[in-house]
Amino acid sequence: DDVTDPDYFSTANANRVSDALDDGHQEFVDLGFMAPFFTTDPSEVCIYDSSNIGGANFCEISLDTPYLQTQAEPCIRLVTGHELFHHVQYAYINNGATNCGACGGTWGTWTCEGTARLMQDKVYNDLDQDAGCITYLDEINDYLLNPNLTLTSASYQAALFWNYLSEQLG
Repeated sequence: DDVTDPDYFSTANANRVSDALDDGHQEFVDLGFMAPFFTTDPSEVCIYDSSNIGGANFCEISLDTPYLQTQAEPCIRLVTGHELFHHVQYAYINNGATNCGACGGTWGTWTCEGTARLMQDKVYNDLDQDAGCITYLDEINDYLLNPNLTLTSASYQAALFWNYLSEQLG
């Protein structure tokens, strides 16, 4: 319990992560998505200083302690839910067999990160204006202020495109 340790994460914040995983899982299923896919059961969630990642790349979900340890519940919920949605995506990508590589490589970050950021807007209505951290609106504003950014290089900012598609096509 050394609060000066970069890997320190309070029990209260760990419980917030756990709650966000439980609630997010149910929220995505209730929206009609497949259940999040994990390669291990129970899934491995690691909360640590990502600048010292070392051998922690086996984690199903990795959360950055130095960033999240000072954040309020809405931000912790949002970041955790975003990472959880990647596992919903993996359920559709060959039942998780290709996992993370597909999002960064085959499918591109504009699809994986863009749709995960879109889901922040759809699932967390109380965070539309300000989650105290990474917001959907910030990404949309960044995208609209950069007219030279192509859609396929937009990454998180592609959420606006995916939002348009979801509203037009259901």
